Amino acid sequence: VALEQARERVIEMAKNTVITISKSLGLLSSFREQAVDEIKKTEGEIDKYEDVINSYLVKLSTKELTDADNIELTKLIHVTSGFERISDHAVHIALYAREISENNYKFTSDAKKELSVIVSAVFEVIDMTTKAFRKNDLGLAVNVEPLEQVIDKLTAKAKKNHVDRMLSGNCTFEMGLLYSDILSVLERVSDHCSEIAASIIEISHRSMGVHEYLQEYKSKENEEFINKYKEYKEKYNFA
Repeated sequence: VALEQARERVIEMAKNTVITISKSLGLLSSFREQAVDEIKKTEGEIDKYEDVINSYLVKLSTKELTDADNIELTKLIHVTSGFERISDHAVHIALYAREISENNYKFTSDAKKELSVIVSAVFEVIDMTTKAFRKNDLGLAVNVEPLEQVIDKLTAKAKKNHVDRMLSGNCTFEMGLLYSDILSVLERVSDHCSEIAASIIEISHRSMGVHEYLQEYKSKENEEFINKYKEYKEKYNFA
């Protein structure tokens, strides 16, 4: 009962995280100063969530628990940390958006297109991760990793393209650095989603460490991973 109550609180925290990161990503295309204050306030509340939940779980860990409950408790600690870190990145994105607005920086049309594709992919990976946790859905959880891999490839390609634009004089140095910073934050958000999904997967693969499971899942012989990766790669591209 205590674990289930803690899980419900983590679900509330996850919902607030989704709201916060969604607001911050929206600021990249339409900036509102009021939204920055809202994001900071919610992020502060999420920090409190993490402190209270983790303190509760640590106390709970001293009780006599079954092996299954111990695994669930560990998962909740990892998931709570992951959602809190995503909310931190929401603040970073909001501050980058403010800097763009205050300095009247303009993205090139190519940069806008690249960013739009990556933001859409990040929206999906966050939504998928949150639903996988809320529903304890292994099918959704395993789909996070191939999408995260696609996001990694997209951000790497976008960074390279932007360096080329800077060198050719189509983009200022200041804007180039800011764009690169935003891409790095988006990549880290997807990384945290992968870590949360891995914690969910671990519950269903108790005999195998989560890292070993992910390595096996991402292997060249895993047809399921390859097909999902190709599907996301086709869905999200700069062509």
